[in-house]
Amino acid sequence: MTGPEIIPPEAKPKRPGEFSDEIFQQACDRMAGGEGLRKICEDPQMPSRQTFLRWIEKDTGRQAQYTAAREALMDWYAEEILTIAWDSSRDTIPADGKKPARCDNEWVNRSRLKVDTLKFLMAKLHPRRYGDKLPETVEEKTGVAELMRAIDGRTRTLEVRWEREIIQPIHDDNGTVINANDTSALRKRILELEERLGIKDGKPLPPKLLSYDPGPLPSRTEGEILYAVAQAIKRNVPKADQRPPEEVISEVMAEFEKLLQAKYAATADAA
Repeated sequence: MTGPEIIPPEAKPKRPGEFSDEIFQQACDRMAGGEGLRKICEDPQMPSRQTFLRWIEKDTGRQAQYTAAREALMDWYAEEILTIAWDSSRDTIPADGKKPARCDNEWVNRSRLKVDTLKFLMAKLHPRRYGDKLPETVEEKTGVAELMRAIDGRTRTLEVRWEREIIQPIHDDNGTVINANDTSALRKRILELEERLGIKDGKPLPPKLLSYDPGPLPSRTEGEILYAVAQAIKRNVPKADQRPPEEVISEVMAEFEKLLQAKYAATADAA
């Protein structure tokens, strides 16, 4: 006696797992022709929906091509709406015996539901063309929605940063802080400080006259004077003079000092 024949299950065709430009283009073409991505990926010859989405996840070129195909699908939906709305072939149930012809309300309501569903999808998936609001408003809301989804994926709380400017309190001469609510004390302290700074009624007083004190000559000026003296000696002392340079410089400086004393002696006595 032989046992029952065991029929092995039919092997399912292996879906493509590696990216192929040809398969990707076929999917986009079918989407532009009115098929949704879920319907396309039910085809055993096509990749699964998860695989297809992974293909376009990190490739901006594929994302742009997929977006264009999805927008073309919305255009196909727009033509489908016209077809549904203009099809009146089944709006009326023909007369049957004693029953007169009457409106097929179930068919009309089903058509209305189809149209409303397609309009909803078009407005959501292609808002710039089929949305109810202005494109700028739609883009702003879309950007905010994407931002909130990104935030929601990481954390559900937003960190609010507050910036404040710290103002130093006003002290009296003893270092005691004056109460900010005591306006009279603050006003009195402000007047005291203004008086010390030479400010009266909010207007600065003219600057005080200061005596001029040039102080010692800077080192740069001293170097320039020595250089000028050396050049004067070089120009005026004859080259035939064979005395040591120190003796010549000493003689020149002695005459120079006599000249300064004679020129500025009267000015110094008057001061």
